Amino acid sequence: MKRIALLSLISVSLLVQFSACKKSNPTGDTATGSTDTLRVSLSSSRVEYNGFDYVAITVKDNAGNDVTTSCSILLNGNTAISSKYVPTGFGTFNITAKRGTQPSETKPLQVVTKSASPFTQKALVEDLTGAWCGFCTRVYDKLDRYKANNPNLISLGVHAGSGTDPFKFQYYTNYLTPFQIGGYPAAVLNRSAEWSESTSELDAALQNWAPLGLAISSTLNGSNVSGTVKVKFNVNTIKTMKIIRFNQKFLIT
Repeated sequence: MKRIALLSLISVSLLVQFSACKKSNPTGDTATGSTDTLRVSLSSSRVEYNGFDYVAITVKDNAGNDVTTSCSILLNGNTAISSKYVPTGFGTFNITAKRGTQPSETKPLQVVTKSASPFTQKALVEDLTGAWCGFCTRVYDKLDRYKANNPNLISLGVHAGSGTDPFKFQYYTNYLTPFQIGGYPAAVLNRSAEWSESTSELDAALQNWAPLGLAISSTLNGSNVSGTVKVKFNVNTIKTMKIIRFNQKFLIT
């Protein structure tokens, strides 16, 4: 009887020691298994590569807390990216996150080539001219000839310069400063840079992919023009887009 009791006591003791050892094992599943893995979610697992569409990436811990801002988000394990990622190429990529040494699960992201845009691409050329400028008709003539076969090119004259001109735009100095125009004749393409007067540059501008469409309706009341602008997007983007206008004051945005 004593022998049986002694064996039972030894068995209980071994069981307690084994259990204690298992709970304190830092390499066991309980301590470093899936419960310690960060969770990654994507707003979409498939996105177009068009320079505008983006994917929102969210990282949560095991308790469901949003820890995105305290994590490094990685593309294919080595390239740090933003939590609002705009693809720079197409293919299939692995999205992971890391907080300190704490890893995350892997989420695949498929980036595909852009689809055809439902909108027509336009280009804008602003002809910097003046009634005083004898050589400025050169740019006007080039634009007029080009538009005859390319109606999606929009051109308009901005009267500027130091000479006396009854049509001078009073805020032309604010307009010219960002483009660093050195002399006349000159023109600005798509409100971004001085046009080289090359028709191939206009061809390239008209071949760009259109991310959105604009519809403008206007009314004239005496010398005042009022208009309504409607915008329809073909993209899901975080890029800043602004309407630039001529009014009583020119706004450079």
